[in-house]
Amino acid sequence: MNSAIQTGSSLGNVPDAVILRVSLLVSVVVILVVIWKNTFLPMQDLPQHLYMAWVANNYDTAALGLADTYLLRDQFGPYRATYLLQRLLSVVVEPTTAVRVIASLYVLLVAALVLKLQHLVVSDSVGWAGLLLVPAALHPMYFYGFLNFTLSIPILVFALLDLRKLLLAGSTRELWRQGLWVAVLFLIHPYTLLVHIVLVLSSIALLARSRDSLLRGIAVFAFCLALFFSWMIYASTGSAAAGLQSLPDARMVWWPLGYNLNFMAMMFAGMRFSDGGDWLVLSLWLALIPVVVVGFWRARASYTAGLWLPLLATLALLGFFALPFSVQTDARFTFFSVRMAPVFLFLSVAALTALPMHPLAGRLTAALALCLTLSVAVLHDRVSREVAEITPVIDKMRAGETILPLISNSRSAFLDPVFFAQFHYHGVFYYHLLSPGGANPDLFHNRLMPVAFKPGKRPPRPSQRQLYRWPEHHQYYRYVISRGLDSRIDAQLTTATQSPAESGGWRVYDLGEPATR
Repeated sequence: MNSAIQTGSSLGNVPDAVILRVSLLVSVVVILVVIWKNTFLPMQDLPQHLYMAWVANNYDTAALGLADTYLLRDQFGPYRATYLLQRLLSVVVEPTTAVRVIASLYVLLVAALVLKLQHLVVSDSVGWAGLLLVPAALHPMYFYGFLNFTLSIPILVFALLDLRKLLLAGSTRELWRQGLWVAVLFLIHPYTLLVHIVLVLSSIALLARSRDSLLRGIAVFAFCLALFFSWMIYASTGSAAAGLQSLPDARMVWWPLGYNLNFMAMMFAGMRFSDGGDWLVLSLWLALIPVVVVGFWRARASYTAGLWLPLLATLALLGFFALPFSVQTDARFTFFSVRMAPVFLFLSVAALTALPMHPLAGRLTAALALCLTLSVAVLHDRVSREVAEITPVIDKMRAGETILPLISNSRSAFLDPVFFAQFHYHGVFYYHLLSPGGANPDLFHNRLMPVAFKPGKRPPRPSQRQLYRWPEHHQYYRYVISRGLDSRIDAQLTTATQSPAESGGWRVYDLGEPATR
């Protein structure tokens, strides 16, 4: 740790470094409390990812019959690290506990990054802005349930910080460490590795000042490319094909500029903006602007990070606006552009951390960061309790059945109704996870996933028009589970069942033994 963090300047009798560490500890504890306070995390796609990890763990259990229904794809490789960790932890704890362990590790990783960023500060200040990483850690990708990608973002920043050190005054040891970071990114999420490749090339252009530095950078860049393109070649051939072979014919879909701007605003307005954001949260973020502007103006001559981190953050922002939202091939790959939003946020906070601040401004930043942490913790708790509303419905259902989800309204009362319009859509997978077993037709149809239906095993889903003639189409299903169902379909299903169970917005209809049995 550098001298700034060891001593710091003081106001009163308490050193700045101590205040920073105490603030960090309090913020981390607040987030960990809400992670462990509720059984379910507030993550949109998480139930399905958890279920796939559970299927892989129990695939050979004959009594469950999973091998008759599902196909396991390669269980080791890119995009598999988080699944493997879930499986390992699930040997000793419940799946919902295992994922909370992983979420806790993510928060601790972010806290370690806050301390790592202190090395960018060489003045008599400490990196106050680093504390903003804690509330920023619960960004939209976290609430979307992209746990593997979310976990990869602080690792990406760690890798970039070590890359800077390697390029400025590197050694063989640091070159090996950079290779390790690249391998970890590859195993957690290939998209983040692709982002790292672009940022490595940019870092070489900005930081390489000698022939040796250039060669070290090229070695890292070459290793990244070799790893990524080796996987692409493997993934585009034979049974491992992941839809990459049809990328030249892919249809790109871009969001309108207004959508992008609203999404970016949502990150700073309490995860909702389309129907009016949380103006208290937005005001807290806006209050940081004069602190940062004044701090930068006072210390512009001693800003030690140079243009490197600000330019990397700018590249991430350009990617957010320029990349397509989805790439539609024979499988659909989505959220390309918006994944860059938290990358931009993390790199921006990293750049601000190197900004020297007057102790009073720094302590104000720490106070604002703590208030933001409390606000996102409250949101986390509210959405977790909303997710848990499905459990009384699940308790009324017999285990291991085939169910049909009819989800007309999957919005959360606490998240943006446009960007999180499908928030509760995958909640039905908690039935399969907790019951356990069974199937429904909505398992992700994406070849990158570790679990898929075997040919002919996906239950048929009636079209919306057929649903109005429901009695003709229920022969495959024991249960129908709904949220916000059309009143006409609800009336038909209610006449075919006895006392549908309800909880929150959920209803379950027991139609009896399917005719296919």
